[in-house]
Amino acid sequence: MNFKKWIALLLALAMAAGVLAGCGGNKEPVDEAPVDGASVDGAVSGDADGDGIPDQYANLAYFDTEHPERYGGKLTQAIGTADAHLDINAAGATSGTSYWARYVYESALATGIDGKLYPLVCEYTYDEENHSWLELTVREGVTFHDGSLVEIEDVWASYNRNPKYQHILDGITNVEIADGVLHIDYDPAVGCIKALYWFGYHDASFGIMPKEICEQWSGFETGVITAPQYVIGTGAYKLIAEEYVPMELYPLARHEGYLPSLEGGAPDYPNGSAEPRIAYLDRIDLVVNTDSNTSMMQLMQGNYDVIFANIDTFARLEPMGYQMYVDPTGKPISDTPAMFFNLHTAESAVGDGKASTSILADDPNLRKAICAAINIDEAMYAYYSDWWNECASPVLIEGYSTAAFDNAEYRNKEGDIEEAKEYLAQSNYNGETLVIRYPSGSGSSLCNVIKKNCEAVGIKLDVELMDISAYQQDFRMGASGWDMYITFGANTFAWAGFMPVNSYITWGNTEGAALRAELFSEMNGTAESIAAWEALSQLMADECSYFVLGKSKGDRFVTVPGLNVNCSGYTRYCSAYWDNPSEHMD
Repeated sequence: MNFKKWIALLLALAMAAGVLAGCGGNKEPVDEAPVDGASVDGAVSGDADGDGIPDQYANLAYFDTEHPERYGGKLTQAIGTADAHLDINAAGATSGTSYWARYVYESALATGIDGKLYPLVCEYTYDEENHSWLELTVREGVTFHDGSLVEIEDVWASYNRNPKYQHILDGITNVEIADGVLHIDYDPAVGCIKALYWFGYHDASFGIMPKEICEQWSGFETGVITAPQYVIGTGAYKLIAEEYVPMELYPLARHEGYLPSLEGGAPDYPNGSAEPRIAYLDRIDLVVNTDSNTSMMQLMQGNYDVIFANIDTFARLEPMGYQMYVDPTGKPISDTPAMFFNLHTAESAVGDGKASTSILADDPNLRKAICAAINIDEAMYAYYSDWWNECASPVLIEGYSTAAFDNAEYRNKEGDIEEAKEYLAQSNYNGETLVIRYPSGSGSSLCNVIKKNCEAVGIKLDVELMDISAYQQDFRMGASGWDMYITFGANTFAWAGFMPVNSYITWGNTEGAALRAELFSEMNGTAESIAAWEALSQLMADECSYFVLGKSKGDRFVTVPGLNVNCSGYTRYCSAYWDNPSEHMD
């Protein structure tokens, strides 16, 4: 056992002893126990007792004894959007909420870079043979920001509060909570595996908060959370309620009682989504600034440490020592454009119960003609300038082959007009005008390139803007007057194998549905899961039910010299630190 794990174990035992000494049903604040640190080679600033831990951090619940020099300092990041509330479960919450919430809130479990599940707030066990049940227990010593111990009732209430993902409850036949254990039984036809991955899906909207808060705003009948004192999570940082300024400033301070999981994680990606979220910084200020030019000026003046920027901006800043941060794992989900076809059938239709009116619904050759015509380079340059990379398949976990998508004849990076015409000749296309829609906010230039490419083959195409607020309903309705839809980001990927999600909404294929169910009934990486993926991916490639155009290299941030952003993993968690923290104190 390495020294960090030994320290954490001692702390957990100390905390457990304190808990056992108390009594009563009400939650009580937990005192932060000091950590006995080992001496570290080299002097540590402010370390009077020579134990390798700076005195001001001696009482942290978790301290990285291997890197004591990283602790301290403040980081200021500019963000371009914000919400007029502080509710992670609110309908229509923007990325502005995600920026601060990913530090404050945590999910029950964590999905590692390797696609496996690891403890985060909770430990888990499940029926490995029949997948008929799962159990969650809160890791010992995990506390909320107010110092109270997290209880399993808080976890269950938090997941029940989230109205956007109620399908996490699919297949449940019985729920029992007793002696700190959440036991959930599942219909064997559904199984518990998909639910486990939902519990490990780390998104700002999957935040564990106190049960009392969940009940106070149950079903949002009394509105959403707007008061900062009710923003109470389990994350490594907490919102500074008295300094919060709505729509302007989101100040975060280290949660000194934070007890991260030291379990597993993919060893090739330190600080990934299942690795310890070590809070080196004393404070993080997220400042709302919607003007990119002003953000650049503030960065140059030293008022901002991180800004969102494009590649052209970075080209000017790089000679001055600034750095461009890109997720090194290659697994960002933001800004991933994909084209989905309206393939609702009478069998699969949802919403109004009607089948698709699109000529594309039962004509894979027409779909392949469209895909073969698209010049991906041209389309992606229109959308990203030169800052993108190709991604024929969403599978990014080792063991899940992308061959079916990569080798599809209709997928030609530069487009192939003659091949597209051959597919078109084999289709039932009758010359009608097809409709491609995109959600408001982005995608117009991308769709215009697709329109031009299709018209070169002889396929008429109209581009329509769809209001983002009506996006979900529009996309799910089979007879809503569209033929293709451009989607971005998280709509393209999900948990097991990072499969495309929305294609299942529209793809009325019985064989595909059965293979998907089989895939989601097994843990990532098992032989059964991989075999189901191989069959499903080949079927999807043959049917061409969707088309991934490409992906960006993730959120593009420019950072000032001396800052180590140290972000990686699906969660985009930022455990940043300074080369010299003392230069960045308030």
